[in-house]
Amino acid sequence: MRNAIALCCDRNYLPISCFLADQIANQNPHAPFDICICSSEELEIPADLAAKGVKFLHLDTGPALAKQKSGHLPVSAYLRLWLPDLLGDTYAKILYLDSDMMLEGGDLTDLFTVDMHGRAVAAVRDMQQWLRPTKHIRDFRRAGLAPAPYFNSGVLMLNTAKFRDDKLLETCLQLAETQPDAVVHHDQSLLNIALHGKWTELSPVWNWQWVGKRPLFGLTIPLRISHFAGAAKPWVDPDGICPPRYLEMLRPYLDRYFPDCGLLGTIAPPNNATRGSFLRNTLEHLLIMRRIHAYHARFDGPQHSIPV
Repeated sequence: MRNAIALCCDRNYLPISCFLADQIANQNPHAPFDICICSSEELEIPADLAAKGVKFLHLDTGPALAKQKSGHLPVSAYLRLWLPDLLGDTYAKILYLDSDMMLEGGDLTDLFTVDMHGRAVAAVRDMQQWLRPTKHIRDFRRAGLAPAPYFNSGVLMLNTAKFRDDKLLETCLQLAETQPDAVVHHDQSLLNIALHGKWTELSPVWNWQWVGKRPLFGLTIPLRISHFAGAAKPWVDPDGICPPRYLEMLRPYLDRYFPDCGLLGTIAPPNNATRGSFLRNTLEHLLIMRRIHAYHARFDGPQHSIPV
């Protein structure tokens, strides 16, 4: 069986998903995995992208998807929960990626060789626990669960057979009905509660969630994937948080393939260019540098994983 990288989106996020898929295809022209853009809507991807082997897959979830709790994210965020059940007959492993990411370097094939230690999911710890690894996450508190490692669902390596054998989709949908107050972060809450203490931890270089909050760490840690996990995105950045190089990469693609998408919102000059912001970021970097580098050093290279 082959493996796949899957991005899930709705119509609004299709341009961003196509850009990331294009990045992956360009950097991995002969990779032993498929690249799939998945949606519950019938969408079209650019012909140039399809010519590079990128597939569009329509996922039929029935009425269950529309019933999910949505807040700052659309219900399409939950589509990743259906990937193993709907695509598991075709793919042994699926690497799910959020679309608000940029590839920084390295070979994504490395992720498919990571030891998952018999677990259904491998992921990167959420940034809430990067400085406070024992923090009792709100999702767990509301679900009546003890403190435990908590992952960000933006990068998920999914063992499809194990995911289905463990009936994780059914468990997540049941939790959504029985514990709606614990669904703080959409699918991320459901997966963490369902997998409480039973997942495999990946190096943070695969899902670097501090690209705007702590931009200087990218100079000292060899990042593989940067994740714009906060409200600021390269295409909507009124406070100038995101390094401008990301928008410089994205804008020509949107102008060419999605000129009328309307995604590019208010973008301020980067705060990091101002003396005060630069000094503040540098000071914060120095104060927490030892702790973050110690966290990163837990992993003996990007292919090292740790069972939780």
